[in-house]
Amino acid sequence: MNILIVNQPLRNRGDESAHRALVRSILQVLPNAHIRVLYYCEEVDAVTQFIVQNERVEYIIEFAPQQHQLLAFDFLRKGLEHSLYWSHPYVYRYLKHYRWADAVVCAPGGICMGGFMNTWHEEQLLIAIKLEKPIFYYGRSVGPFWDEPKEKRIFKQQAKRILKYASYVSLRDATSIKIAQDLGIEGVIETTDTAFLDYPQVDIPNEILSGIGNKNYVVFVPNSLIWHYYYRDRATKKEVIAYWSAVAKVIAKHYPMHKIVMLPQLSLQGISMDDKYLFQDIREHCLKLDIFVTDDIYSSDIQQQIIRGADAVFGARYHSIVFAINNNVPFISLSYEHKMSGLLEEIDLCDEMIDITQLFSSEEENIRVLKQLEERIPLIHQNPNGQKLAKNKARMAFNIFVEKIRCIL
Repeated sequence: MNILIVNQPLRNRGDESAHRALVRSILQVLPNAHIRVLYYCEEVDAVTQFIVQNERVEYIIEFAPQQHQLLAFDFLRKGLEHSLYWSHPYVYRYLKHYRWADAVVCAPGGICMGGFMNTWHEEQLLIAIKLEKPIFYYGRSVGPFWDEPKEKRIFKQQAKRILKYASYVSLRDATSIKIAQDLGIEGVIETTDTAFLDYPQVDIPNEILSGIGNKNYVVFVPNSLIWHYYYRDRATKKEVIAYWSAVAKVIAKHYPMHKIVMLPQLSLQGISMDDKYLFQDIREHCLKLDIFVTDDIYSSDIQQQIIRGADAVFGARYHSIVFAINNNVPFISLSYEHKMSGLLEEIDLCDEMIDITQLFSSEEENIRVLKQLEERIPLIHQNPNGQKLAKNKARMAFNIFVEKIRCIL
């Protein structure tokens, strides 16, 4: 059984955790499965971060960013309309991985098919359709979609075509499922994040243990937000740093004897995007607080192990909350996107959430979020039922995936 994984997001510890959980689970239950994870124009360092070491798994990077290969990249797209373009030797080499595959799996991830309008995400799957390969759209979020202007309407139409063609569609939050149903997509499998399939247990590196020391700790994972389409032009970087510093002070007020540990989720994206630089700026903005910012070189497995030892998690990154739930750690989700609120709705944990989608829209809204945080912190608690429900839903969706993928062979 040959499985090709495409559209695998990189440079994000949350996406890494979902990737590892899915690949490990496939290897465990499908002993005859061989997996290729296909990338285009990617850096080796970014791919290496995600690797699951196994002789049945290959990681392949096609197309380098030289001019003649960028031309081939353009030919790959044009070939969706006119097959003659696919005779180009570099394109032919890329497509041989699709032809090798018995099934094409779209990797778990965010709303590439929706708010971020990632046309290449759709094109990777349109290639599979043109080559008549079964598609398994696994554990994603989708939407929102728009009918205007024209390019957004076309994007929506292509999304509908792909999801209707797919042999399997699982979506990881209630909002995405409703959006898919409104598109007329039938048989959507309700799941939670793919990371819930796994419970990694690893050693925490000595340098992190030394940085934390002997103190109890809480984990705080903020988010610059201004990269997101909800928040563009709402705030400056300076204002974002000042606001998250205010949040850190509220946390420290309720945990005066704890260290605040900050775990970067994004890496290898440059100073303007990598979390660790934002976190270091926040630490510099509130020097009186006991804050430890880890380096961004540590795997999602290590991050989960760190969170497992925390007394609480305060997260404005989706997977910081996934990790808290997966390890039954008390948390407050600072929810900026429907994938966060939708997950908590699925597992009946909406009381652990503060909606920050209107953050930076007004001073009143900024104050409201801080006030809610003050009120919620004394009430947070472990959520074993939520953990169990999240893991059970992830497992049921995976079991259906296995049944369907076996049926095609």
